[in-house]
Amino acid sequence: MGEAVADVTDHRLQPLIALGRSYIRWAVEDPAVARLVFRAGATGPDSVVTPHPHGVLGAELDRFAAAGALPATARPGADFTVWAALHGLAVLLVDGLGHTDDERAADLQAERLVRAVLTGPAQEETPSAGRPALGSAHTRRLAGPQPGRAPATPGRR
Repeated sequence: MGEAVADVTDHRLQPLIALGRSYIRWAVEDPAVARLVFRAGATGPDSVVTPHPHGVLGAELDRFAAAGALPATARPGADFTVWAALHGLAVLLVDGLGHTDDERAADLQAERLVRAVLTGPAQEETPSAGRPALGSAHTRRLAGPQPGRAPATPGRR
């Protein structure tokens, strides 16, 4: 994902589209490894993946916001929105619940998904009242130990 993003010269939406395409391609090209990673939690708190995919996505969304394409108030949590959508498409394709004709069709679906997912947040002017903050094993690892916080339970914060 990092390499795909680094190859893009347009620093608005195109890096995020490249990131989405690379994630989908990786999952579709090697479904056995993708299933193993998805189910084993290979990007969890003890992951040594560098750069971490969540970090790559976050950095690109930060750049997208800095370019004025995403309001600063919409940036918090946008990484989870994009990640959920891309991961959902990847799982559908890997598990055979979704089908594309070829790599180009998968690329176009990834692009459509990224554009669709970012359309809503890009138009947000203020955060929704009471919008819950999301976290992941990666963001918790980056934040370090928090006094009084129990270890993470999958699916809960």
